[in-house]
Amino acid sequence: MLRTALLFLASSGVCLAQAPVPVDPAAKLIEEIDTIASAEPPLLGIDTQTEAAKILLTARPATARRLLDSALSRIRPLLDPLTVRSLMFPAVDLLYKLDPDEAAHTVSTHLLTIQSRKPSRDDGLLLSSFEPLFRLTHPSLATACEAESERILKLHPPTHDGIDKPKSKAPSIDGFDLDARIELARKQKDPLVRIEMLISVIDDKDTPPRRRAALAADALPDTEKLPVGSDGRLLAQSMLTRRLYEAGDRPGAALAAQMLEQTFAKMFDCDSAACTSFTGEAPPGDMVRLFAEYLDENHISPADLGLTHRSLTVRIMLIELQKLLESKK
Repeated sequence: MLRTALLFLASSGVCLAQAPVPVDPAAKLIEEIDTIASAEPPLLGIDTQTEAAKILLTARPATARRLLDSALSRIRPLLDPLTVRSLMFPAVDLLYKLDPDEAAHTVSTHLLTIQSRKPSRDDGLLLSSFEPLFRLTHPSLATACEAESERILKLHPPTHDGIDKPKSKAPSIDGFDLDARIELARKQKDPLVRIEMLISVIDDKDTPPRRRAALAADALPDTEKLPVGSDGRLLAQSMLTRRLYEAGDRPGAALAAQMLEQTFAKMFDCDSAACTSFTGEAPPGDMVRLFAEYLDENHISPADLGLTHRSLTVRIMLIELQKLLESKK
């Protein structure tokens, strides 16, 4: 009897030892996101790592810290102040929540870097954003950031270039009927104004769906007249893709989506790691993130529009990761 019992326990132990270890779907997804982030153009990879850290901050702080350390190590060699400003503050803000002293050390080091060279207005604006973050826990650093920021901003007052450039304004169309609004829009010399006015007609509840699709298709070629490096071009193509899809013009939406993907590739994809600056107003991943959210909310697969860009794919994964972690709460 004893021998039988021992044999049973031994065989059970073998079975237990051979039992498969449960797969953690979140860990697998994080690994895939990290892999894609390392293969993205540098600025987009940094953005991906920071967004992933934001999602993981509470649920998996050690992983969030690792991603932030990687993102900040990739930011440090960057020389363009606008690019550094757009990428550095979100990463430091998250790091502060995990390790205030390390965040303070990162900012102190960057402050010395700024002081060692000729500063720009974006350097001053970045330091200004750090001041309230460290005011309570590291007052001497906050004071140093504020003083240096004030000095720099006095040297570089606001201009009408870059991010301070005023936006173009469309003429008033109040009281115009549908055809008159369209005619006035098409007379505008500025392609961005034409697009804005046509989109306002498309969004009018009294515009028939077929007319909406036709107007969106008419406006699409104008988007390629906008500068490749401008947020306006990305935004216009994104908005027109959505309008075409909602109007039921799937081929037109697919064409617009392909134009959007090509613009995004021209702006951020690099033949080498030398792609280290951008000129947009928002962080480089914001526009594609908004588009990914739209696709997710409307249950549209990127494949439905022929989209394969890895930066869109990874931001869809970030949405999936957030949902997965929220479902476990």
